[in-house]
Amino acid sequence: MKTAIKHIIRAPKALFLFLATCSEKGLRKFRPYYTHGGLSLCRQMACFQITKVWHNRILTKSEPQKYQLSSSQSQRLLGKCKHQPLISIVTPVYKVDAKWLDLCVRSVVNQHYPNWELILVDDGSQRQDLTDLIEAWCLKDQRIKSAFLKENRGIAGATNAGFEQACGEFIGILDHDDELTPDALVWVVWTYNQHPKAKWFYSDEDLITTRGVCHNPFYKPDYSPENLLSRNFICHFRVYAADVLRQIGGKRTGFDGAQDHDLALRFSEAVKPDQIVHIPRVLYHWRTIRTSAATSIQAKPKASMAGVRAVSEALQRRSVKASVTSHPLSPTLYCIEFNARQHPEVVIVVSLHSGGQSLDACLSSIDRHTTYPNYQVFVIDDSPKDSVGLTSFIEIKRSTPTKTLKVDKTCSRSEKLNRAVGSIDADLFVFMDDDIQITTPNWLDQLVGTMQMDETIGAVGSLLISPKGKVVHAGVILGVKDGVGLACRNMNSRLPGDGGRMHSIQEYSALTGEMLCVSRRAFDAIGGFNPKWYPDAYRDIDLCLRMKAQGFRCVYNPMVKAIWCRTNLLSENSENKYYLTQLRQDYPDLFCNDPFYNPNLSLDNEWFLGYRDFPVEQQVPELKV
Repeated sequence: MKTAIKHIIRAPKALFLFLATCSEKGLRKFRPYYTHGGLSLCRQMACFQITKVWHNRILTKSEPQKYQLSSSQSQRLLGKCKHQPLISIVTPVYKVDAKWLDLCVRSVVNQHYPNWELILVDDGSQRQDLTDLIEAWCLKDQRIKSAFLKENRGIAGATNAGFEQACGEFIGILDHDDELTPDALVWVVWTYNQHPKAKWFYSDEDLITTRGVCHNPFYKPDYSPENLLSRNFICHFRVYAADVLRQIGGKRTGFDGAQDHDLALRFSEAVKPDQIVHIPRVLYHWRTIRTSAATSIQAKPKASMAGVRAVSEALQRRSVKASVTSHPLSPTLYCIEFNARQHPEVVIVVSLHSGGQSLDACLSSIDRHTTYPNYQVFVIDDSPKDSVGLTSFIEIKRSTPTKTLKVDKTCSRSEKLNRAVGSIDADLFVFMDDDIQITTPNWLDQLVGTMQMDETIGAVGSLLISPKGKVVHAGVILGVKDGVGLACRNMNSRLPGDGGRMHSIQEYSALTGEMLCVSRRAFDAIGGFNPKWYPDAYRDIDLCLRMKAQGFRCVYNPMVKAIWCRTNLLSENSENKYYLTQLRQDYPDLFCNDPFYNPNLSLDNEWFLGYRDFPVEQQVPELKV
């Protein structure tokens, strides 16, 4: 550490700003970056932190309280709710400062929705001040119940004791030092009435200081089972259907620090994905005190090991072959390396986007990094009919069998790819431009293994990086900058990104086609690329969105990495603007609200930074009247 401090003294201004921003706590957080990537990575992290502060505190400022439901608005919504179930809130209590517990209880008592019960489970604290406080609250409000355990059972055991006493149709979990917003349960009940088959609700959240100041909101994407494997992005506030919660046996002991993640993984296996509903509102304030993981993951040192085990067991239950490790810069972000269960034939279709200048490097990278036993390479040859240059090149240079598919140069990209697929009999295709160079060993095994996780997965994309190590593609965000954004673009690829998003396996509405694995079943179901409306520009986005409309999902896997050598991405010429306008007209709802982004996040950048106004009237038209 002394060596690190010596380098800090000599560091550029960005690093000083990083440390000044994060103070003494930031110095501890800085350590793994220095260990993992030296001063260079620290500079990059400093720049990211400065950019984050600039966006989140200066350019825009989150004001979730500004858009909380008022008491009158809550009553208007509840008046339209046919179903108003009893909601049980379970709060395990253990040796917490009494003032935090008091604020926690008050946040429930102050709910605009009246049909709730609060169950306070003292987990063997043996502290008179906590006992007196709990008993006093039980006398003040008959909806508050208590349970005093003689011996400490741990957070899982105490929570389960609360589950046993709960009488509600739904059960929410509230930590003993945190707070709910006054409208939290109203949003749950309203959402339940809009989605009566739902079994699990989760909301956005923020942090709250010991002085009661809310900050650092975490605006989440809609549910993705793959995202939940990579990280417990759901966290707070979560409300479960009581019958399913009891069916799976509540929380399991032995997962200290990751007991919520383990519960979420098991609960997700007991319900359908469309029964898990995201409420894009901050409904939960997570207290930043010394003993809380809200302050630092170091407060729960065993959490990452327990998380690795929880994710590993979830994959085993789902018959998915994979290994799990913690990300070196974010211990509760899990890196999952998949292996294919079976080995269907995969055809890699290479397009000559660079005119063939990069073809040798592309094909050589495939040779070096492909261990998958059942694949072929086809190169789309759009050279003049009397030219034998490409065929001769392949015959001379290639040790691995490679075939060419002759197509007319006047054909659009969409037509060329459709003809290629139509002439090949295979279960899976990897569309790849010749300016892509694979860098990940076992990359094809991982793409196929990801595809085999779920039959609804129609396409799998990867992390594409520039030759200088900057992110070019980590998923696609619709609506950013009034167009199609590439997630985390130009961020250093070794950083975890905001909340670990860059290195999380997750669903996106669309992925780039420069390197995209697509199943034959999904491709045929939508009739392939659309050469009429999207002959070249945005053909891949349209392909993904039409697959989505047919029930297929697009999954991004950052464990598969490749260098994208092209420097000129999609240019803003008049022709491309025309196709973008067409795309916005074809998919207006997704451009207005991409489910894997968040309606509270700013649309002026691709780093998930900054905020935008999201009035409740925009989410609930009934409140406009």
